[in-house]
Amino acid sequence: MSLSVSEIGSVFLKFRELEQDALEQRKCDVYSKNYVPKRFSKMSKEYGTPKPGTLTEMRAKKASKHIAKEMLYLCEVIQENGYTNEETGNAEITFENLFKIYTFISDKVVGILLRARKHKMVDFEGEMLYQRRDEAKIISLLLSPAELQTAMINLKNPAN
Repeated sequence: MSLSVSEIGSVFLKFRELEQDALEQRKCDVYSKNYVPKRFSKMSKEYGTPKPGTLTEMRAKKASKHIAKEMLYLCEVIQENGYTNEETGNAEITFENLFKIYTFISDKVVGILLRARKHKMVDFEGEMLYQRRDEAKIISLLLSPAELQTAMINLKNPAN
């Protein structure tokens, strides 16, 4: 079985392409001597995000889903244990009551509250909440019961 010159040339081309791909990958590998750090602008989509298809991306998605669950569960706790503000119609609870209830569930109450506020799920006065100092502060749930229920359903069924 003999190969023609054109077939041999195509095999060499494939090996060259593989070699070039390997060299490009090494430029992105921080443990390689050929590593070249990439500079992204803060406006770039790639800035602060893991490479697509990597384990890091998978872990980030898993963590994001977990935090979304915690935020929705926090909203559910506020709805179930809070009271309805007659003026706004929103469910509300004091920080002291929420802290007492939610610390049995998770020790990250304040962090989850801050994240939920960033996503416009809850609102409260001030930048940060501290135990003892801010116990009387009111935390308002901005999601209606229907919105909360829909979000919970969508979280359980990601195909939707």
